Amino acid sequence: MGLLEVSVWLLAAGIVIPSGCVLVPILVATSPLWVPGLVVLYVFLRLVGLWGRVRGLIYACYEWLLYGSRGPKRYLWLKFYNFLCWLFPQPKWKVMNYGYAIESENGYTIHMDEEEEFERYCYQLYHYVGTGMKEISSYRGLDAVEVGSGRGGGIAFLTKYLKPKSAIGVDISPVQVQFCTRNYTLPGLSFQRGDAESLPLESSSTDIVINVESSHCYGDMPRFVAEVFRVLRPKGHFLYTDFRSAVEVPELEKALEASGLRIAKKEDISRNVLRALQLDNKRRSGLIADRVPRVFRPLLRHFSGTEGSNFYTQLQTGETLYLAYNLVKPEEQ
Repeated sequence: MGLLEVSVWLLAAGIVIPSGCVLVPILVATSPLWVPGLVVLYVFLRLVGLWGRVRGLIYACYEWLLYGSRGPKRYLWLKFYNFLCWLFPQPKWKVMNYGYAIESENGYTIHMDEEEEFERYCYQLYHYVGTGMKEISSYRGLDAVEVGSGRGGGIAFLTKYLKPKSAIGVDISPVQVQFCTRNYTLPGLSFQRGDAESLPLESSSTDIVINVESSHCYGDMPRFVAEVFRVLRPKGHFLYTDFRSAVEVPELEKALEASGLRIAKKEDISRNVLRALQLDNKRRSGLIADRVPRVFRPLLRHFSGTEGSNFYTQLQTGETLYLAYNLVKPEEQ
């Protein structure tokens, strides 16, 4: 990838996505001034053998902005998800996660309707985590909330099959909430805008809180888990899964334990997620090739975990772990 592509990629991730309507015309108008300079700089760095280091620095900045920072990553992820809704307005794509599969030829774990097969492995992750890793067979008579509901397919899937009394999808992106409100009409299911670190819900108002591959976007994990504890009823379940670098796992578990929630079950499902990415690679790569302008493709490949992406490689090597938890709020004393 050339310096020009990298520069536009970073602008898209950090600047154009948040403020595209203002900055894109400016960038186009001024391109005769800065594009030649970038090309000359790129050629120079290649000639003197420094391009590898510069590219590594750019990737490191990108990783920190979206995964290591606090305030910046909250803002950038919000704008990024708004951008995805613009890029993929069609309702066929309803679930955003890396998926779950067992070690078999097709990786299947459950039966599902034909309309859901397109995103089978993503739904399988929701089913596995949403059942507390096979500990919960039904939501009947219970109220459920998904924090970070995204495009809404996950909470809709759980509503359809596990039959809660009510289900709410909460997401910080108003664009995604609008998308969900347009595309789902299941009885008892609704969507609303809300911040994971300040949930718009009454205390002790729900029996189940679900959080699937969303918390890595948050700025304050202890605050989020404290909010989960607040809104759960006694004996309620927090069904949670996400990835972390191996060195970050102790900090994550410290936050979970400090919340007052009890870990009833925990699993490292890294191999299952990696298997899902392998089986789903053709679909993910095809979506990117069909819908994404070339300059944005490296960013979307990393985001979607296609084979060869940083996330895929780190999951293979064990640098990154993907963990699942079933946590329970104790009965009031």
